[in-house]
Amino acid sequence: MKLITHPAECPNPNAISVHNPKPKFWSDRERYLSNKKTVAEGLQGKETWHLYNKILPPGHIPLA
Repeated sequence: MKLITHPAECPNPNAISVHNPKPKFWSDRERYLSNKKTVAEGLQGKETWHLYNKILPPGHIPLA
């Protein structure tokens, strides 16, 4: 009689699961790109921000 053994479970380095078959870095990248898109949509039409926000030389402190 031969015993059937099962191999030890291997670690899950890419966070692949039954519920989410994609590796974790894919979902992280999608989240990063969606946040970047949200910021870009919020800045639309504000290309002239540099006219109102002057960049001061180093060492100068604004008074207001």
